Amino acid sequence: MTTKPRPMPASQWDDYLAALCRVTAQPHTEGMVELCRTRYGATTAETTAALAAIRETEEGQ
Repeated sequence: MTTKPRPMPASQWDDYLAALCRVTAQPHTEGMVELCRTRYGATTAETTAALAAIRETEEGQ
């Protein structure tokens, strides 16, 4: 039986987004993004949404 991942607590979203911003600012980030996702307990969907939000912010600058 597989368990469905629990969503990350909303209170961690800003910290997670900031951590991903720091990680994606560096080269060779794929493994670090996964490590960050695991550390914060984010689901794959939450990670995808966070990375999209970061891209939108960067494109808007």
